[in-house]
Amino acid sequence: MIREQLLTILNKKEYFRPGEKVLLAFSGGGDSVALLSLVWELSRTMGFSLSALHVNHGLREEAGEDERFCLEFCQKINVPLTRIHADVSTFAKEKGLGLEEAGRRLRYQRLEKQALKEGAGMILTAHHLNDQCETLLLNLLRGSGLEGLAAMKEQQLLDSGLYLIRPFLAVPKETLLAYLSEVGLEYCRDQSNLQEDFSRNFLRNRILPLLEERFPGASNRMAECASRLSRVEEHLQNEAAKWLKIHQIATGDRLPLAALKRLDETARRYVFRGFLEKAGGLRDVSAVHYQALEQLIHKTSGSQIHLPGKRTLLREQEGLRLLNEDQALKEKKPTFSFRLLESVPERDFPTDPYTKWLDYDIIGPDPVLRHRQEGDYIFLTAGRKKTLHRYMIDEKIPLALRDRLWLLARGSHVLWIQNGRISEAAKIGPGTRRAAEVSISWPGEEA
Repeated sequence: MIREQLLTILNKKEYFRPGEKVLLAFSGGGDSVALLSLVWELSRTMGFSLSALHVNHGLREEAGEDERFCLEFCQKINVPLTRIHADVSTFAKEKGLGLEEAGRRLRYQRLEKQALKEGAGMILTAHHLNDQCETLLLNLLRGSGLEGLAAMKEQQLLDSGLYLIRPFLAVPKETLLAYLSEVGLEYCRDQSNLQEDFSRNFLRNRILPLLEERFPGASNRMAECASRLSRVEEHLQNEAAKWLKIHQIATGDRLPLAALKRLDETARRYVFRGFLEKAGGLRDVSAVHYQALEQLIHKTSGSQIHLPGKRTLLREQEGLRLLNEDQALKEKKPTFSFRLLESVPERDFPTDPYTKWLDYDIIGPDPVLRHRQEGDYIFLTAGRKKTLHRYMIDEKIPLALRDRLWLLARGSHVLWIQNGRISEAAKIGPGTRRAAEVSISWPGEEA
């Protein structure tokens, strides 16, 4: 019987353990009804907790009926159901996406959020072999690389640490529908699936049937191909992870340029992918960004590109450095506080990089916080005076950052450089009679 075959498939995966919390995406369509009924059956014998989420996109007249069906189905088997209404049309306009892609993104966002809220360790979706073939073809026609041709993964670790599981990815849709017929379960039929103005529907209704007619078994072979490519993709990701472990600079936000250039372009792409995945994730990162990254390593120091997630990758003299949102915040003008100390300290100097004790008689009562200007200078050891321009060159400060660094200055004398040096003349020493504490802070931070 088909039921036993599908239960065997689910059991072999060993995804479910006693005490585990599982959230299932439930649209009410045939594939999700099949998955929910079978996983519910397993939950009763294996002792894991099962809940479901239904997202109403509000795009079809039948959406309300589908939601009611899902509620009644879950009530019959005593599975907790969360129902969410999502404004897909507005989201699509805001993000410049088609309705199909906007709906997909919103579903995954809500699933991840709900799973975290419930304390679930995994999310189940009912994607099947036919969905896998459609995804492969769509990505092929869009010019995707290896990652796109590998299509969907059966098991995927999300940025949140949750697992997204597609247990029926190797099961044909026809098998799931045959199971529903065998056990007498009803399901919702989405009439919008017949609208061929959506690319996926066009492939599903027109192209895949023609391929099966001309090349019997084409869908199975395409799914097998995607599976093999997925293993190659996983190998390349693992090799990139090894490279990053060896070469990524300890701070985690820099990549050494010389080592990057020794890699071939394909290996570099996977290094970039692994680097960005750990530093903010890969959402909205596309082939365009990888091409820009490839070009960046051959550009001059100070060049930069902007990445999704409010990130900037900066080309420095010896590597690439990632600036995140917090660092971008610090490019806004800070404020500074100033107070005279009761005595000249001899030890326990501040460890906060944005608080310094300076010689009051050198900095004066009214130092100014500003960017660099023509004629600026700083005192180094042994009383040596150096122009700020030459100092920044010698210290290899990236060109793109030089005009953005904040300086505390008295006239043309630079007393303190943001994230950098204090002028030797302004430091507290044996001849200091009065000392002052200076602190700088940025909007959104406490001084």
